[in-house]
Amino acid sequence: MSVLSPQIGDEPLVPASEKNSLDLATRQVQAIAKPRRFPSWKQWKQLSRVLNRFERKLSFFALGCLILGLGIVGGWYVFTHRIDIPTIGGEYTEGLIGQPQYLNPLYATAKDVDADIASLLFSGLMKWDPEEGLINDLASDTVISEDGKTYTITLREDATFHNGDPVEARDVIFTINAIQDASYHSPLAVSFAGVTVAQTDEHTITFTLNEPFAPFLSALTVGILPANVWGSIPAAHTQLASYNLEAIGSGPYRFLEFSKDKTGSVRSYTLERYDAYYGKQVFIEKITFKFYSDTTSALQAFENHQVEGLGYIPFRQQEELEKRRGLILYYPTIRREIVLFFNQESQAALKSIDLRLALAQATDKQIILDDAARGKGKVIHTPILPDMLGFNENIADTFDVMAANTLLDDTFDWAENQTYRLDPNITSEEETEEEKEETDTDKETVEKEIVIEETAVVVEEEPTGLPANILRFTLTTIDSGEYIRAAELLSEQWKAIGVTLDIKTVSAEDFYSQVLEPKNYQILLTGVLLGVDSDPYPFWHSSQIHSGGLNLAGYANTDVDTLLEEARAAIDDGVRGEKYRAFQDQIHKDMPAIFLYQSSYGYALPDKIQGVSIPSVIFPSDRFARIENWYIKTKKALH
Repeated sequence: MSVLSPQIGDEPLVPASEKNSLDLATRQVQAIAKPRRFPSWKQWKQLSRVLNRFERKLSFFALGCLILGLGIVGGWYVFTHRIDIPTIGGEYTEGLIGQPQYLNPLYATAKDVDADIASLLFSGLMKWDPEEGLINDLASDTVISEDGKTYTITLREDATFHNGDPVEARDVIFTINAIQDASYHSPLAVSFAGVTVAQTDEHTITFTLNEPFAPFLSALTVGILPANVWGSIPAAHTQLASYNLEAIGSGPYRFLEFSKDKTGSVRSYTLERYDAYYGKQVFIEKITFKFYSDTTSALQAFENHQVEGLGYIPFRQQEELEKRRGLILYYPTIRREIVLFFNQESQAALKSIDLRLALAQATDKQIILDDAARGKGKVIHTPILPDMLGFNENIADTFDVMAANTLLDDTFDWAENQTYRLDPNITSEEETEEEKEETDTDKETVEKEIVIEETAVVVEEEPTGLPANILRFTLTTIDSGEYIRAAELLSEQWKAIGVTLDIKTVSAEDFYSQVLEPKNYQILLTGVLLGVDSDPYPFWHSSQIHSGGLNLAGYANTDVDTLLEEARAAIDDGVRGEKYRAFQDQIHKDMPAIFLYQSSYGYALPDKIQGVSIPSVIFPSDRFARIENWYIKTKKALH
């Protein structure tokens, strides 16, 4: 018999057992089903049935505004976050002065044109970076022993030559042995004299030195040759091998092709991107170099659009090219010092420290830099440059003509030397006819000389105005616009202390054989190209005075020799820096040379090449040190 539950209001009477079952089922369904926050698609399709005509139009208008707004916001985001990024592609053509001959690390350093191209074809154990200095290249790890005599180099394992062969320890051994072998005639032999190189395993090499040599790592920037290619070529035939032009290296670019004219001269040389390069890949697909006999020819080729850039821009052409549209000129500082060297053995007067100091005081370096080098560089006072280890910032020459004149008066006995100053009170009528004729001949370069006779007047006190000729020297320099102008400015400045300069120019081709090697000069104006390391030993140690050495001043000082030797042996940079600062103090005291300015390197690139940063270079080829950042082609990307 069923029992009815009591009726409440209008609620139908339901058996109690059924009501309990219904409540339980409802609660289970509600517990399982998730509440719907938004209408389903089926429900949305019914919207048009429940809205009137006006409401439907209003809904479609609102939907359109929403879509438009989203489009605008999306477009704004893409527009503001889209950037151009470098991509692979593009070609570049550059003009160089000279002819490529040996694109071979054993010989390439002898010529800028060879070094420029070889720097893109070959890689060394170390490389130079304008901000970080010496860093690993083919080397993945470098360990120096405590005594500074052993260098253990571990090679990276992903490097390959352009022919696909892996770069291994035996390639390094072959390259260094070839440099040391006299039959190869490599100019780099002196850098590895007394060095023993041995292979530990396929990727480890050990260099052992007889004595500690702090600058040794800088020698390891030399490019590595593939032993499989060069090992079968006799040393006597090395300079004749076709691989000197059809070079195989491990650098970011590889050889593609070259062309010659009927005389056998190379007219163009093309490199292409090496896709398997172990380092950061370059973007520019091809680089072609074209070669010219002189700057005039290269500039003409640029005018005729045969080349897009120029590897070197002389100072006299820089101002004109700066005005060209589509061209950007870069002026990285280069580790080249413009220096006046005194050959003390050539004339007795040059042995006087006070004379050399007076000449330094009479030299306005800033005017010479601004005029001869268009201000593209820095005035310097020491043989070590500001960005090099051990630079002594406390040394500076002071331009002071009055002090220079006083120093000369205190140093020389003019009467004994039969040299006289011009009395400013002498009138033109008192001058000899010989003096008048000489003055009229060249008023700008010849000062009046007093002939030792009855009309001569000896002046014991410093007269007002400019002194007459009291000293005369020959200044020898390279036949170059920059050097000639610097020499002319020196001549003008030194007249203020009674010194006359006869300027002698020699062509760049003959400069070494006729001037440097025989030390055939009284005062020499030239540029000195320094290396990666600060080491000034080759230019200032007394052992480098003799034929073939680079001690151009013939300077000998036992204290300086000791400082330079100790600096070379010191592994600690702090100790080396201290030795170099003491060395500069002594050089400044003895004044065997006047350091004029550090020059810049003029380089022209088309503005289509982006990503270029060349703050400084050591050698001209270092302008390519960060070529992996250069690009021509771009693509769009969001960031």
